Amino acid sequence: MPYYELKNGDFIDKGKMFFDPQFLEGMPEAEHLMLVQHDGQKLFVDTNNTKVISGKYLVSFDGLNTVNNLQRIPGGKVFMDLSGEKIEIQENKLIVIGMVVG
Repeated sequence: MPYYELKNGDFIDKGKMFFDPQFLEGMPEAEHLMLVQHDGQKLFVDTNNTKVISGKYLVSFDGLNTVNNLQRIPGGKVFMDLSGEKIEIQENKLIVIGMVVG
């Protein structure tokens, strides 16, 4: 699966990471997964799950990539947690790359 490091809002291509299929049991199909190293953690991101409901997502906005907790609210808006501060943002201002699943 594709493996990236997220640094200063940019993806750094680290190549591919290979896993035993048993390790990925219960996860979305491997073809829809990417591995992202962010803040010292390796996160599995389901790129097939781009509909914001509630959870941690890999998103892009203003040309930068970031991992944030998002919560959908009425009116096509989303609460985004930025270092403990919740800001309201129009969903169409975000590009959702995928949901963090592990």
